[in-house]
Amino acid sequence: MIKNSSKIYFEKKPYGRIFFLFYFFFVVSIVVAQTTNISGRVSDKNGDAIIGASIRILSTNTGTITDVDGNFSIPASIGDKIEIAYVGYLSQSIKINKKEFLNITLEEDVVTLGDVVVVGYGTQKKESLTGSISNLKVDEITKTKSASLAQAIQGKVAGLQIRQENGEPGQFSSNINIRGLGTPLFIIDGIVRDGSSEFQRLNPEDIESISFLKDATAAIYGMNSANGAIIVTTKKGKQGKTRITLNTNVGISSPTDIPQMANAGQYMTMRNEAEVNAGRPPYITQEELLKWQQGAPGYKSYDYYDEVFDKYATQYQTTLSLEGGTEKLSYYGSIGYADDNSFLKTNSINYNKYTFRSNVSLKVAKGLTASVNIGGRYDTGVKPYTPFFDIFKSTRVNPPTEPIYANDNPNYYNNFASVINPMALSDSETTGDITNTNRNIQSQFILEYDVPFVKGLTVKGTLGYDYNSQREKTIRKSFKTYIYNEMTGEYNGTETNAPSLVRDYRRESDRLDLQFQANYNRSFGRHSIGATYVFERRELKASHSQGERKFDFFTIGELDNARETGQLASGTSDHQAYLSHIGRITYNYAEKYLAEFACRYDGSYRYAPGKRWAFFPSASFGWRISEEDFIKDNLDFIDNPQIRNYAPI
Repeated sequence: MIKNSSKIYFEKKPYGRIFFLFYFFFVVSIVVAQTTNISGRVSDKNGDAIIGASIRILSTNTGTITDVDGNFSIPASIGDKIEIAYVGYLSQSIKINKKEFLNITLEEDVVTLGDVVVVGYGTQKKESLTGSISNLKVDEITKTKSASLAQAIQGKVAGLQIRQENGEPGQFSSNINIRGLGTPLFIIDGIVRDGSSEFQRLNPEDIESISFLKDATAAIYGMNSANGAIIVTTKKGKQGKTRITLNTNVGISSPTDIPQMANAGQYMTMRNEAEVNAGRPPYITQEELLKWQQGAPGYKSYDYYDEVFDKYATQYQTTLSLEGGTEKLSYYGSIGYADDNSFLKTNSINYNKYTFRSNVSLKVAKGLTASVNIGGRYDTGVKPYTPFFDIFKSTRVNPPTEPIYANDNPNYYNNFASVINPMALSDSETTGDITNTNRNIQSQFILEYDVPFVKGLTVKGTLGYDYNSQREKTIRKSFKTYIYNEMTGEYNGTETNAPSLVRDYRRESDRLDLQFQANYNRSFGRHSIGATYVFERRELKASHSQGERKFDFFTIGELDNARETGQLASGTSDHQAYLSHIGRITYNYAEKYLAEFACRYDGSYRYAPGKRWAFFPSASFGWRISEEDFIKDNLDFIDNPQIRNYAPI
């Protein structure tokens, strides 16, 4: 029926068919005319290309991604809206008003980039933490320049206490503790390292972030983390064009306050007064005192501090880095140099450090990523045989009436009545020196696999190998200070530090770490769960040796050039091993109610067979009251308050 009526209609009105065909081709021509290829480039605020950014037509859901130069091309119509998105950046929507090349700049999503912090054996969102963890990012770390990483972060973290025990260049002896407890555990790129000295020697320019695990949040690291833990993450490559960066800093340091000592006239005045107050005759006559006060010939005043120390010391640090990557390959590499000098005019104290780092990640197959991280350091510190404090002290206690050189002859150090001549002590060519040399290599080889048949499951294997070589060579030289005899014109010498000696100490160590880790993270509606299991094996071997010989008379600072009689030799070795099983389960509901359970089963060489294992459980709970409606809807000036409790079980 319908077919017949239709046939009759078109037969009776042939112009209707003609009109229909005309209308069809007209509409098609308009659509074809307005559909075109829109092209453009996506970059960050520095103009660097963003590779792999998502480009999507909102009306048709057609999409593409940017190439290695940040360029894209996509079919679109005038009036369409396109959305540009990339992880870590704020998304943009742009309406196409005409055919033109689009230059699009994406802004970093500061909230997204900053809301993830490194915790023990993983990362967590900052707002979902149930323990006390502080975090420093690269900009905060490098804002302060120092040869020591500890000095660079001092005062930047609540509860972190850093006390500089020794200001000598190359003496990384700062006391580091969290909330007043003892020395924390130091973890660099997921592997426990050799303590605060290793941490302080890191190049700050190579660090991406530092996390400070306070209270019981460090319990996941077991028996060695009772004082908290500090976790360092070094920089990894990012997608984009190769970026070459040169950071150079030249600094000058000077003492903030040096006590002003009395000059010769003031010293003699007080010396006279002291004798009179004690009921004795003045130390010198009034005429002689006047000569000291006026600085008459032969009555010169000496400032030993000015003779021994400069008013300032120089520091220098520079790092040349290279980073970049594609969808499959990312890389970061750097070489660095640091030079730290002392205030001694003899320049007998100085420190030099060379560093390099190479972190490379490659996606070798779908879901499989291989990474190789290698860092190295060579540093040398030199100082006089006499400790710095003794040098400084000798500028304070000697009376300002004695010249540095006997009869002002620079070939003869004057023999002071109180303590040894400070200029002689500061001259390592005269008294000897101590040279510390360190060579260090840290390496990691990582395979990480996203298991395809279990959504949210990732497994990772890590092999870490470190090598460290330390040498301390001590040379003590016998030397003389002199008294000038005006009657005979002779210089009478007194020997100090006899006999001369050479001591050579060496330590070599290597460490092997094996880790297997499985992580599972999923969200089901408003529920989010996470689970982590880690098997860890750590082994450390070290050997120490030392030889010492004395000289009948000093020739060359080598063991074979000294006498054989009375020589000393010693040596020992060390072998440590640990095994651990680590587990953690996290749960949060609607980012509001939070819970975490963690445990560690540690085995250590330190304990007797049969009693070498210990269990360390902990639990934490949190309540983000800022997510409750009665807070969110009424008290918008309150920002992310939390109630939490974290303690060992």
